[in-house]
Amino acid sequence: MAFPLKSLEDFKVEFEPRHDELRIKARRFAEAELKPKLFRIEMTGKIPKELVKKAGAEGFLGIGIPEIYGGIEGDLRDLAIVIEEIARISPAFGLTILVTYLFTIPTLLYGTEEQKKLLKRIVRGEAYACHAATEPVGGSDLAGIRSVARRVEGGWILRGHKRLISGADWADYLLILARALDGSAEKRSKNLTFFIVERDSKGLRIVPEKCVGVRGLSVGQIIMRDVYVPDSNVLGEIGQGLKIALETYSRMRVGAAAIAVGMIQSSLEASLRYSLRRRAFGKPIIEFQSNQFKIVDVLCKLMAARLMLYWAANISKRSPRDLPIASSMAKLYSSEAAEDSAIKAIEIHGGLGVLADTLIERFLRDSEIVKMIEGTGEIQRIIIFRELLKRMEMLKDYY
Repeated sequence: MAFPLKSLEDFKVEFEPRHDELRIKARRFAEAELKPKLFRIEMTGKIPKELVKKAGAEGFLGIGIPEIYGGIEGDLRDLAIVIEEIARISPAFGLTILVTYLFTIPTLLYGTEEQKKLLKRIVRGEAYACHAATEPVGGSDLAGIRSVARRVEGGWILRGHKRLISGADWADYLLILARALDGSAEKRSKNLTFFIVERDSKGLRIVPEKCVGVRGLSVGQIIMRDVYVPDSNVLGEIGQGLKIALETYSRMRVGAAAIAVGMIQSSLEASLRYSLRRRAFGKPIIEFQSNQFKIVDVLCKLMAARLMLYWAANISKRSPRDLPIASSMAKLYSSEAAEDSAIKAIEIHGGLGVLADTLIERFLRDSEIVKMIEGTGEIQRIIIFRELLKRMEMLKDYY
């Protein structure tokens, strides 16, 4: 026993030859397609939409999606590698890709065959989709959302307000979480239901928003005023929304951790390059022990975060029941490590570290966003602690 896991086997991190090939492919894409556009993306706050289609052509939007729906082989290990490499150059585009999986994964797991037909266009990059749960009153308490769906003949009428929805301004399809009011007296979490809503639906309005970080990522508010959704667009069963959400988020926290790891890698590389080139008091600043210590700290955090990321991605296949605690730990540690690494990178760069056109200060701006996506650090700690309590029963047999 290796508490809180069952055995040392649960700590295995395994890869196949295809994973190295995929990393090379993703890095080439990031260097060729993203890097030349990075400065313009940061300055304008806009990612060229054609990049999504190019990512789709590379298969980056269809990892783990069956070939019949246009996807390619793979699992969370493949997704982690791709997102990490892309986030190394552009966390915003890494998130842009990850957002599509917040739609495709629950649709693949719970959708009807008719609903799954949407996947082919999304994984090819021909259409874009997002996932809308967060509201102005909060995003952590899913059971407390106020958007409602009222039963009418043949479907539902949605009313409500979503905010800080990644991908909203680009989305052709929106997976919206609302409380189904069908006359039942179930407790509040039992009524939550996901609805697939098309962008051109009458009564649906999308208002773009701007974030301080991950510039270029489409973010917006979704305002629903009597939006009609047919029964055929209900994802899963009525009242199954919370289950679908939690199962989806356990997977997507691995993707969020991968974005953080890519950012730490970028912080390390930028710090090394600059400290080797910059001279002060007659020598490169890398010769100063204070800078050496900062770089070593970033390296250690990078390796720890990467190992936790790969461990969580592996455990999704080896022991799926452990994915919630593994993915939460990976996301918690890597996102906080990304913030610390960003601060150290800025300190090493000195005055240049706070100039907008050097793109170093973006490490810190982006890290604050990554700390919040897929649940804040506080939420991750709650999830981890609850999962830990469940495993306390294991100690009875051990001792």
